[in-house]
Amino acid sequence: MGYFIRIFVALTLLGGACLSNAQSAGQGSSSAGGISALGSEASSSYVIQPLDYLRFRVIGEPETLVEVRVSAEGSVALPYVGTVILDGLTVSDAQRRVFDLYNGDYYVNPQIDLTIIVYSGRSVEVLGHVGKQGSVGFPSEKPLYLLEAISRAGGFLELGNRKAVEIRRVRDGKEAETLVVDTTSISPRDFPLRDGDIINVPRRVW
Repeated sequence: MGYFIRIFVALTLLGGACLSNAQSAGQGSSSAGGISALGSEASSSYVIQPLDYLRFRVIGEPETLVEVRVSAEGSVALPYVGTVILDGLTVSDAQRRVFDLYNGDYYVNPQIDLTIIVYSGRSVEVLGHVGKQGSVGFPSEKPLYLLEAISRAGGFLELGNRKAVEIRRVRDGKEAETLVVDTTSISPRDFPLRDGDIINVPRRVW
């Protein structure tokens, strides 16, 4: 009987040690240099742009929680530290910049949570013989290709000319060039679009 008691005690102690090690490892991996692993909705390599909408907080400090849009100048106003320029920084770099501002003067090794809630939008117009004419939006961190834009606009109508789709490229509010594309001979990853492009599917000529 004493043998089985000793075995039970040994297994209990071993299980407790493993649990303690796992918890320590989990705590160590959750942050590095004050940068929180939270905010995974936005890739750490995403480059912040004007009009992105952010959620910010110092973890454990509820008074620091704010949701704020990046201004046209690329800045945000954060509690205590005021205006911070984030435009052109990756999410990871922005976390480090904010960490440096808060660390020492306001908090000791603060855990920074910076999340992109809404990406600044880009859009193209899809007109002509498609299922639903209008604007097709896409986030700034992802490309939008010609066939995808047409698909999201309801696809080609029967009278749509798939061999002469027009991409009207706009710069500074003015039409700069027009590309004519035979969509029957391209792949889904051909012809990435730019913000402000106008796609026109003309009527098929018999």
